[in-house]
Amino acid sequence: MDWVLYGPGADGSVRERARAAFSNPAIGQLGIVGATPTAVTGMTGRFDWSGGSPQATGKDYIDRLAVPASGEIRLTISLTSGVDGHLDLYLGTIGVRGMIRTDLDGQAGPAMSLAPPQPGRWTDAIVRINFRGIAGPHSMTVMVSTADGSGSGSGSGSGQPAQGFQRGGSGGTSPRQPAAVSAGQISLAAAILLGS
Repeated sequence: MDWVLYGPGADGSVRERARAAFSNPAIGQLGIVGATPTAVTGMTGRFDWSGGSPQATGKDYIDRLAVPASGEIRLTISLTSGVDGHLDLYLGTIGVRGMIRTDLDGQAGPAMSLAPPQPGRWTDAIVRINFRGIAGPHSMTVMVSTADGSGSGSGSGSGQPAQGFQRGGSGGTSPRQPAAVSAGQISLAAAILLGS
């Protein structure tokens, strides 16, 4: 298991808010391509956490990291041999349709597009990426960007948060406008990895 929450960090930067305190984390450092991230609030899911670093505990976390439509969010996950599990991404879009792509050791997997945006408000989704035991260690890269309408699938925002996390509200569309929002953004609030 591994987890990371994204948004305003303890040092004022906009990347990681907190992560599980593991010496060898499976979720790598976040990569942002073609944009400067900002922090916004108003996510429908709320998180409580413990055992994190640099902040050991937190309650009712609702922030997220956002990039404009020109940017791309990248995460690299280290998968060990023979492990079954899933990665849950807590994503949002406003003014654009999001696209998730994956590759395993450089081999592209199927793309998935998120639900169409709602006018003037964030549309939130929990996207689950499943993986099954593969011989030998592997590296999985997940890329989140805007879709051009030709995505090969659709995301429904299903899945449950990891043990030790709480998700409040009903999910879906945020009823209020987050602060400091400009047209066309994609966001990431959390990445939670579970394996057995």
